[in-house]
Amino acid sequence: MDHLFLTLVLVVLIWSAKVTHGSTVLRLGMASTPRASAPDLEDYINSWSQPRGITVKVDWTNSSNSNTVDEYLGMLNILQAQQSFIWDIIYIDVIWPQLLTNYLLPLENLLQPSTISAFDPGVISTGWVNGSLYALPFDTPSVGIFYRWDLLQKYNFTAPPSTWDEAETMMSVIVPGERATVNAKFYGYAGQFAAYEGLTCNAVEWFASFGAPSLLETRVDPTTGTRSTILASYDPVQRTAMIDAITRVQRWMQKGYIPPEAISFTESSSQTMWKNGDVLFQRNWFAYTDMQDVPSTAVAKGAPLPGVTADLARAATNGASFWGIARTSRNIPAAVQVLEFLGSPQFQIWASRNSIWSPTIDSVMTDPTVCQSLHTCDFINPRIISRPSVLAGSNYPDVSHAIYSGWQAALAVGVPADFAVTLIAEELGKVLGIPAYGPDLTLEASSAAGMVLIALVAASVAVAVFPLAAYVPTHLWKSVRQGLVAATSAMSLKLRRAASRSSGSRTNSTKNGIRKMPLQLALLLTLGGLLTSAWPLQFLGSRTRAQCLAQVALPGLANASVLAVIAVHDLQVYLIVSSPLRRVASDVTKMLNAFLVGAITLEAASLLLWATVSTPSPVSLRGGHDWTYSGCDAGAMPGLLALPVLVVSAGLILNVFLSVHINTGEASWQNGRVPTLRLVYFMCVVFSCCTINLALPQTSVVVRSLGFAVLSLLFTLGLVGLYIHPRLVSTAHAGGSSTWMGVTVQQGVGINSDDGSAAADPQSLAGGGSLIIGGGSGLGIPTFQRRRSISGRLPQRRVLSEQFLVRTGDSARSILLETARPTHVFYYPDLGVMLAREADGNKRSRCVFLLRGLLNLTAPGGASFPMTEVSDEQPQRRASRLSSVSQGRSPIGCGARGLCLFLASGRVLELYALGRDSSKLDHWGTLLKATMVLPDNDQYPEI
Repeated sequence: MDHLFLTLVLVVLIWSAKVTHGSTVLRLGMASTPRASAPDLEDYINSWSQPRGITVKVDWTNSSNSNTVDEYLGMLNILQAQQSFIWDIIYIDVIWPQLLTNYLLPLENLLQPSTISAFDPGVISTGWVNGSLYALPFDTPSVGIFYRWDLLQKYNFTAPPSTWDEAETMMSVIVPGERATVNAKFYGYAGQFAAYEGLTCNAVEWFASFGAPSLLETRVDPTTGTRSTILASYDPVQRTAMIDAITRVQRWMQKGYIPPEAISFTESSSQTMWKNGDVLFQRNWFAYTDMQDVPSTAVAKGAPLPGVTADLARAATNGASFWGIARTSRNIPAAVQVLEFLGSPQFQIWASRNSIWSPTIDSVMTDPTVCQSLHTCDFINPRIISRPSVLAGSNYPDVSHAIYSGWQAALAVGVPADFAVTLIAEELGKVLGIPAYGPDLTLEASSAAGMVLIALVAASVAVAVFPLAAYVPTHLWKSVRQGLVAATSAMSLKLRRAASRSSGSRTNSTKNGIRKMPLQLALLLTLGGLLTSAWPLQFLGSRTRAQCLAQVALPGLANASVLAVIAVHDLQVYLIVSSPLRRVASDVTKMLNAFLVGAITLEAASLLLWATVSTPSPVSLRGGHDWTYSGCDAGAMPGLLALPVLVVSAGLILNVFLSVHINTGEASWQNGRVPTLRLVYFMCVVFSCCTINLALPQTSVVVRSLGFAVLSLLFTLGLVGLYIHPRLVSTAHAGGSSTWMGVTVQQGVGINSDDGSAAADPQSLAGGGSLIIGGGSGLGIPTFQRRRSISGRLPQRRVLSEQFLVRTGDSARSILLETARPTHVFYYPDLGVMLAREADGNKRSRCVFLLRGLLNLTAPGGASFPMTEVSDEQPQRRASRLSSVSQGRSPIGCGARGLCLFLASGRVLELYALGRDSSKLDHWGTLLKATMVLPDNDQYPEI
């Protein structure tokens, strides 16, 4: 029925407007009925306007008092959308100007400047929107605290409270006294605490009385002059004031000064309690409160609202009513003339003395005759507090909802006051699209913590690129040798030696067993370390979209690259062992290359899909109750993040599977392996720590960012220390050879001259020096030193030489991948040393094999020559190998057509006859068996 009534009113008014089109009649729309009768107001206005040729018709849309102000606003919204004409001059509530700027006419250039300046600045302020004045205030109802003067006198109080402490003291005395003697249901304070606009008015008054006069403020950038809206709660002082205000009201409810049902009180509910004589203090508008409407024995008076201090008292919400001119008015000049009159002191004095409205002009507000007429002299000079309607604009309804909802949570639910303020700030931030706690906390590069983070990143980058020193040619090392620091680390010395020994080798071999991974794999591992090292840099400063992409892309690509590379070695062995057929080196290399490219490409493609479809962007993330930090969301489709995570997880699972599978296999497969399971475990621990760090929102920005930088450094150190470094400077615990992606790395024990030149020629073994076979270098690698004999000459020793096809490997299985090469083999029975030199005479291809510790010889046809030599190898490994020999198990793939030598170091050496004559192999097998019995001590003969 209400909606039908409004529709009929709207139709009649539009028809009436059309009928009067072209006349000098102006229509003035009102939303309610004043205290005086409508004809008195209309007659008084016409007494001024008709002599000027203007007739004003006042329309009371709520004469039956059956419609609300919100329904009137709905009517105005319809008129604004349709740009229809009904009224020339329109009633506007204090919070509506910013909602109706498309329907109201700007007035600052139409009215006299003296007319505008006459109004109270605090009252007229809400009529200004974005620098334009859209409405003039004509009524500002007084608001204050109404008190029982008779009870104050009864309990010896001589004046109303000016502070909240004084009010609390009075309640602590009067309320218990009245409950005990007069009224058991007597309370101390009543306000408007229901979840509606009235609670917003109460809230802003309480905040202002504690020192927080506004919830929204305007900030001007000093450099650009840009104006922006911020929350007053950014300021710690104002935030504390808001918390104290809510805490005070909560305490009064807990002490029983405020009735429990007050959480549903509106203006009329409070007035009913006041009328029944059940409350000492009541906050209300003067228009809703008849001070004399109390029990006959009571004496009522009014006073301004108290404050936490006397200086902060007299807070009063701006509840003004305004008039504006519609853009659709048929006679704007006449409407401006009438509005000038309605905004004059003459009209406001008449309206005040006739108890119609309270004045809004300074000179009238302080007129004693006026306040006596309205009985508001106790409320003169209020401290007007405006609701945040202007800065909120069209979002004000949601802003008001956020304010009274936060208070309701504190009063009705009992959430802590600081949390209630946080709720209000968060909701205001969401509604207005501004940070809820001020600017996001960031870590700036120029700060002390920022410089520490950069230093950690620099250290991580240095660790990541350091292993590449092994690939620098020898002559470059020599050219910068003088400029290097003398006290270099042990790793640096090993890498330099590795570079000098291996430079120029066409098979990536070294002369003392040090091996070198292919450069492309080293670059991939270094790239993974660099990406991880650079990751903490995206925590510097405010986030951008590029940083949000880097937050996921850098660790994703880094982990995918590292996991793919460390899986290659074990995957190679797995491909060989798991296949029933022999795989040639080129096939394995193609498979491993495809695996590397596929793993990295799949990760990059999944990241690209996520970045393109989901489009992550910077957001403010809540840290504590009162601060936020710059972060990133997961984009429109966060589920796509599962794709790159699955790729990395698959890499982890594959590495664990290969490591466990190979570690449980034959011991000969494991020889020479760098255990990758430790690195995989380390990676899981590091990134679990990163996840925990991300999941702790209370961690400060500095601690969080530096924590990520430290974890990135630890990851890089683990990658280099647990994997890259052992592969560059280790001989896999036994000086054995390794095959990486089909590239044979010959792993003999080199005989180096004092100047680091290539291996000596076999004839030089009888030259002017001595060769001592020592116990090892600490890495399980036998070492050789040239030493001059006492006599200066070396006695001649027996040498047996022959040309064979030779191949070597880490195990009986890995030797299947090797290629047999024509080689001159020199055997020194007295020393137990065999020298292999390729037939092309390339000195860099010569390797020396220490036959001390020879476990088994297998000749063509399966004939076995078990050895009974002395060995310094570990007892468990020796027992395992001897057991294999004693059980008659011939290792797969070796000895079928050649003579196989199984060394205690784990190396396997296979000799083939060049022609069809295999008698040489039988002869060498018998000779090796007969001559390889060495003394049971560490004293070895000199050459």
